[in-house]
Amino acid sequence: MDAFKPHILRSILHAVSGPDLIRFASVNLWARNLVSGYMEMHFSIDELLGQFFLPHHTAELRRLQADIGVIISGSQAVQFFDRRRFDGSDLDLYAHISVSATLEDWLSTAGYIRAMVVQRTEDSQVPEVIHHSYDGPVTRVATFRRLLGGNHTVQVISTCDTAIEVILAFPLTCVMNIITHNEAISFYPIATFHRREALVNKKSFSRNLEAFFGKYQDRGWTIMETLDGSQQFDQLSDFYCPPDTTRTRHVGDKHCWSIPLPPIEGCVDGFDYKFVNSWHLTYRNGPSISFTILRHKKLTHSYVVAMDMGVVRKVDDLLQQTSWDKSLLLCLRDHFART
Repeated sequence: MDAFKPHILRSILHAVSGPDLIRFASVNLWARNLVSGYMEMHFSIDELLGQFFLPHHTAELRRLQADIGVIISGSQAVQFFDRRRFDGSDLDLYAHISVSATLEDWLSTAGYIRAMVVQRTEDSQVPEVIHHSYDGPVTRVATFRRLLGGNHTVQVISTCDTAIEVILAFPLTCVMNIITHNEAISFYPIATFHRREALVNKKSFSRNLEAFFGKYQDRGWTIMETLDGSQQFDQLSDFYCPPDTTRTRHVGDKHCWSIPLPPIEGCVDGFDYKFVNSWHLTYRNGPSISFTILRHKKLTHSYVVAMDMGVVRKVDDLLQQTSWDKSLLLCLRDHFART
């Protein structure tokens, strides 16, 4: 193997799907070191954000992600895992409405100006003229354009509850990927980046689906409205879900593809979406994603939770005893770590 030149090895690895990269890395120490070095070079958050920001602004944005829970998703997160670039893609930043003003103010200091704001009122829908046409969980979309140095666009999508609700309401599973301050997580990695298949999400709030589906078909994904038997009954499949059963998933579980990001200087801890947020995948007259929004006056944040009676009892008991989120996080982590 040492006879292979580094650039030849990199070319070979670049042609390998993400899930196969992980399998290859488990072969031996040489393979693990090779894949580790390759991933440091080609799964780079600095390179992704460097398309939109100067290096010091990149670090500042990641600190904001840690402080107020900003999530990167949409096509940029797909590109991060897929190791390729889609021309003209915006950077989509998701934040709770209570903190989105902080994010928008910061963008103004990073060389961007607010070009358009679409506010959803109680009696209105988010118009289709914006890039993200989500009803339901989205309350406001602000579009920012860079003043100098290229035609770059950043969108701040403000959510009513947790941003994970919006991610799980995307029209296709291939877009269900997130980048937090310390980790990139793909919810359906084998289907998305190995088999290049995308399941239609019947829970989606989106409109204008034909154009959305066409975009991802053009990018190489097969759109599926239903599952064939090989996936539905294959326990290794992302979509394993026999008829009339319920499968529980959570952010960061063993079925996700999680890539740790380099530490942020001066940031010890931060907002963590793993394990606490969860959902059900069911198959009754077709596949469906379901969850409950957990919100309470004693909680600082809201969460997406696959509620069953065991979870309901634990959460109810806990909320009678405590008024802070950390104990709840530990409780839910313990519950879903065993699923």
